[in-house]
Amino acid sequence: MNLIVISRVPGKIYMPSTTPRQKISAVKRFGGDTIEIVLTGDTFDDSSKRAQARCDDTAYKNPRIRRLFKASLSGGFVYS
Repeated sequence: MNLIVISRVPGKIYMPSTTPRQKISAVKRFGGDTIEIVLTGDTFDDSSKRAQARCDDTAYKNPRIRRLFKASLSGGFVYS
């Protein structure tokens, strides 16, 4: 089971607008009603930049959350 679903922490998943519907459906299934999918940009890099900008502009100033976010961009995992 997904950590976000277990902890019921709301979140946003940024994906390119070209993401296949099958992948979007799978992410919705795993995230349940705790996540919002944001389709933006034409490439992974575009959507990643948008996610980073959102992170910089909002309340994601918590160092632990930023560490998790950066790890997710690199495909890594952070355990605390």
